[in-house]
Amino acid sequence: MIDTQLKDGRGAGTYARITNRGELVVGPPAHSTPASQTMDSDNTAVNFFKPKPGKQLIITSIVLVADRQIGVNDATVQIYGATEDNSTTVTQAILNVDIAKNSSLALTGLDWEVNEGLFLNGVSDDSIVGATVAGYYANA
Repeated sequence: MIDTQLKDGRGAGTYARITNRGELVVGPPAHSTPASQTMDSDNTAVNFFKPKPGKQLIITSIVLVADRQIGVNDATVQIYGATEDNSTTVTQAILNVDIAKNSSLALTGLDWEVNEGLFLNGVSDDSIVGATVAGYYANA
């Protein structure tokens, strides 16, 4: 028996392997870790993930929940990469979406890369929006 492992050549660290039952498994190199924040102050940044040296964050899901206190107009929510953990300056746009009060949005099955060295932040122009972002770090 030959023990074999296939790795992608792009540095993402994704492996394919064969289980002891003969199943081919292809998937991310790690399980996702969730980070939840409540955007409860208008136009004030919250941080979900901090950069890790030599690693790149891969986002796998985003869930947004808008409170009943959202005004007549929808809340605009941005999820973005920034150079500081409390910065509202967008360096890398990830998601920009309007969400109505008493509603939710679930984005799953994502494979979105955050540039190496960036913090993953979020901001809403209307409070209160709850947000959970899940992802994992891969080699950059």
